[in-house]
Amino acid sequence: MSVHVPTPKWPSLYDPLIEFHNWQHHEPIQPKGHYIYKANDVFRYTFYWTLIFHAPFFLFSGALAFFNIVYPAHRPALTHAKAPSTPSPPIPLTPLSAARSPDLLLAHSPRPDADADAQRPTAPPRNVHRSRLTLALLTLTVFLVAAVGTALIESVVVGYLLVAVFRAGHFNISTLVPPIWALIITSAEVLGVFPTVIDRI
Repeated sequence: MSVHVPTPKWPSLYDPLIEFHNWQHHEPIQPKGHYIYKANDVFRYTFYWTLIFHAPFFLFSGALAFFNIVYPAHRPALTHAKAPSTPSPPIPLTPLSAARSPDLLLAHSPRPDADADAQRPTAPPRNVHRSRLTLALLTLTVFLVAAVGTALIESVVVGYLLVAVFRAGHFNISTLVPPIWALIITSAEVLGVFPTVIDRI
C-alpha cells in the first residue's frame, strides 16, 4: 500500500460494480476507482458523510421544537370556582406539620380588599415573545451542535477503526466505504429511537 498516492477530492464516488467484475483476475486497484490511504482522510470522509446522513434528523427535530416553542398550543381557559372567603378549620387532632397552612390554625376574618385584589387585572409579563424566540433559537442551536458533535465522535471511532482493520488485512480503502459506514451509523441511531417512542405510546 503506497502512502504517496494523492488523496482524491471528496466525494469521488464511482460505479461500485467495477469492484465486483471479473473476480478471478481482479486487480487490487481499479483504473476507474478512487482510494484513500491516510487515516485522517478516512476520518474526514466518514465525518462528511455521517453529517450529511444524520443532520437532517437533528434539523427536523430542532425545527419541530423551535416552532413548538415559538407557537405554543393554545389551551382553553380554565374556569375556577370562587374560593370560599373563610378557610375551613383543621380537623381536630391534626398535627401542625400536616396542616395546609399555619393560618388555618388561627380563626380570622378575610381581608376587606381580597375581592378587589382578585378583580384587579394583572399586567402581562414583559417580552414574552422575545424570550420565547430566544429559547427557541437556543434549542435549535443545541440540536445543530449535537448533530455536529455526534457526527464528529462517531467518525473518529469508525474512521480510525476502518483504517486499522483494512491495514491489518492489507486492503485498499475505497471512497465508497465511508458513505456505507455513515449510513450504517445513521440507521443504528434511527433504530435506537424506536424503543423510546414505543414506550411513550
